[in-house]
Amino acid sequence: MTAKNYSDQKKLSEIIASITRSNSHLQSLIFGGSKGIGKSTAARDITNHLLSDRNDLLHNLLWIDSDDEIITIEQVRQIKEFFSQTIFNDSYRIVVIDNADNLNINSANALLKILEEPPQKSLLILISHQPYNLIDTIKSRCALINFRAPENAHDITKQNTKIEAKESELLLRLAHNIPGIAIYLSQNQGLELYENMIFAISNYDSSYDNTYKFIESYFSDNSVEKWLIFSYLLKYLLEKIIKTSSMAHNNDLFDEEKKVIDKLVAKRSTQDWFVIYDQVLQLTTTAKKLYLDYKNVAIVLIQLINKEA
Repeated sequence: MTAKNYSDQKKLSEIIASITRSNSHLQSLIFGGSKGIGKSTAARDITNHLLSDRNDLLHNLLWIDSDDEIITIEQVRQIKEFFSQTIFNDSYRIVVIDNADNLNINSANALLKILEEPPQKSLLILISHQPYNLIDTIKSRCALINFRAPENAHDITKQNTKIEAKESELLLRLAHNIPGIAIYLSQNQGLELYENMIFAISNYDSSYDNTYKFIESYFSDNSVEKWLIFSYLLKYLLEKIIKTSSMAHNNDLFDEEKKVIDKLVAKRSTQDWFVIYDQVLQLTTTAKKLYLDYKNVAIVLIQLINKEA
């Protein structure tokens, strides 16, 4: 899911100052934090600052965006070749690996060799949603910069969406207090979709036709973007179910949501919901990779969630 990100200008200024103070060798940074929190935007801002000329950007920037695909050893060899080339216009050479979590063991070890033999006047930024999963030898050679949701998340969301305070609060809760995701959900009717999803799951047994009509209408164009939003919100709901099942953590639920979650929690044990969660993650990822008929997969997922233990 592509979100409109935000960035902390003070943090960016500190990073840029650190880079420019020590520009003789490769500097390696890990931008860690939740998806949609502003890591990619910060990397773009930094590259635009250091490579201010259009030709510099063209010749001295290599951006690898892995999305959901594995980063291959061939792509890492491309990085090595890029760093071996002559610097254009005596500027920085910058490599950004967006979603470095998709490095496999071979590509990670190949990247480690680059870190062990740092080229001159270069910058490597690894963008990671789960930096703790990167191999220790890579983490030990990079400076970790954590990105967190800002204290003024509500103000950022309201300024960029022009919505009421109550709606802003609900969107931020769906977005785990990350304005970038909240803004994106607002632009794509995410709150309405979540409420419809809750209703469809709640009434699946008694009103299958209405559930199917809702799913069929939403996925009428089989849009990948819509599938990503649906998958995100379904994952959010399952996280709430697991928390409620294990800790009775439902104080922040709205009425209809609480009713559905309490009903589902009564059907299964917490352990069973962990299994369902993993199955849903696998199915949503596979559906995107194979570009399946999303409405049919969505119905399967709703059936899976409603199935008796």
